[in-house]
Amino acid sequence: MSDKVSLKITINNGSKRRLNVERITTFEELNMLLKEVMPTQNDLSWSYVDEENELIDVSTNHEWQLAVQSHPSDVVMRVLVKETARPVQPPQPQEHAPHAPQNRQCCGSTLTRFGLPFALFWSIMIHPFLTAIIVCVMGYVTFHHNPSTFQTLTIHAKKHYRKVGIFYAISLLLRCRLCLWFVLIPLFFILSKKVKQHKGQVRERIERFVRQANKVVVEATTVIKETTEQVIENAIVKANQVQKPTVEANVDCGMVEPRVPVESEVYPSLPVEEVGTQYETQLATLCELGFKNEKLNTHLLKNFDGNVDRV
Repeated sequence: MSDKVSLKITINNGSKRRLNVERITTFEELNMLLKEVMPTQNDLSWSYVDEENELIDVSTNHEWQLAVQSHPSDVVMRVLVKETARPVQPPQPQEHAPHAPQNRQCCGSTLTRFGLPFALFWSIMIHPFLTAIIVCVMGYVTFHHNPSTFQTLTIHAKKHYRKVGIFYAISLLLRCRLCLWFVLIPLFFILSKKVKQHKGQVRERIERFVRQANKVVVEATTVIKETTEQVIENAIVKANQVQKPTVEANVDCGMVEPRVPVESEVYPSLPVEEVGTQYETQLATLCELGFKNEKLNTHLLKNFDGNVDRV
């Protein structure tokens, strides 16, 4: 459900108004909003059309809140407003009439609306502390001499108090060093307290990250070691392979030489070294050190003439 509700207000003089108000708007604020749109000195009687299409009178804030909170936001709420003339009291004899104090408006509506922002910005340019003093004085004068304007300003203040507060705080910090220290010192203690609370969590996250990084490094080292051993082993196998000589047959176009019996050539056989018995001690030493690839160890011992340190 939305926070606002759309009103279609029908006045007994024939005019109609459309307003969008928040659900938290009180009945008194709604009266003042309508009186600004339709200035009148008479009282207003309110009625609304409920879900059964019947007119229900509203005279208190509780009744209005019950009506507006239960009304769906996608349906326009129809409201009927009537002007009720105030009863005219008969004039009393002048000799018996007490002298009522005159309620002079020393601060009119126009003066308040333009004077209050002007005083606010003027005081900010001089010193921020004057802002609070002038706002309090103007609010006091407006409340006692022009209540309707005070209520209107109160409604606007409720909507924009965050922006005004941020602007006032920034101006206060920029122009007053004492105020700046008054703000920074509590802020420092608050931040230090927050840091102490989350220090354990930060340390735990760092340790978890270090463990994961170490695990990744170990896995990468293992993969690199296995790949290197495989590459070296393949290179040794390729180096030990004996390539058989290929004899190309000379075939001439049109002429074929007869085959001549060739005596089998006898190549002297090289002495075969018994590697297993020659490097048996070195192989056992390498196996104790953790190098258990016997084929690779034999090849390296053969290249380095049995020097275990170089292997």
